[in-house]
Amino acid sequence: MKATKNGVFMVYCSCFSRACLTMIKRSPLNLFALAFIFLASLAPLSAAVAVNSVQTTVDRVVDGDTIEVKYQGKKEHVRLIGVDTPETVHPSKGVQPYGPEASNFTKKSLTGRQVWLEFDVEARDQYGRLLAYVWTAPPLSDEAGDKDIRDGMFNAALLLQGFGQMLTFPPNVRYVERFREYQTEARDHSRGMWRLSASQSPSGTSPTVTSIYVGNARSKVFHKPECLAVGKMSAKNQTMLDSRSDAINQGFRPCGICKP
Repeated sequence: MKATKNGVFMVYCSCFSRACLTMIKRSPLNLFALAFIFLASLAPLSAAVAVNSVQTTVDRVVDGDTIEVKYQGKKEHVRLIGVDTPETVHPSKGVQPYGPEASNFTKKSLTGRQVWLEFDVEARDQYGRLLAYVWTAPPLSDEAGDKDIRDGMFNAALLLQGFGQMLTFPPNVRYVERFREYQTEARDHSRGMWRLSASQSPSGTSPTVTSIYVGNARSKVFHKPECLAVGKMSAKNQTMLDSRSDAINQGFRPCGICKP
């Protein structure tokens, strides 16, 4: 920006084409508007990334649902939220069917790759591991849509490709409904571990859709994991239920608010 002899400011607008030459008469208001536009054009693109995500690089893959990254200056194990893959390094369970396939898929997809960790309500589990949704593309909103999740979240990819089953523990239930949909889709299309027979599956039975509800042992009311009542429930009163029929058979009645 420079002043000409007739007191008119000449501004070359880099945000448009090189040929765009704007003549702005000397005016405090015009100069303020110009400064605002100029500063806005300098805003970093990272400002659009979800505020609760952290960028890092995957140093090592432990197994299908656990990775190792550097976080706040030290190495940390990260357990992917909402999905459980067959074991490959468990001290007592050993190598389970389809465990190597799930582990290799995660290794090929994430080793050495830049990722974004999105945290939920609880940041760590009982073993001290970080709990996160792992994105291979930066999450641009705290309320990502179906396409964003399918294209960019690795937790979802494991479910969609049949490398793991849904496993949800309140209060980390931000994407629980999406995860149910993705697991059902994988099962209906016989993807990955959903092709296994009962004798081949990790549990010794045919994989089943995990539809976890949370029961209150004191009130005998059961809820969807995302129900606000679950967040207020003490840990000692929480009872994990595999299905609606399981809840009814154990004497629980459905919550009148979340209507499980």
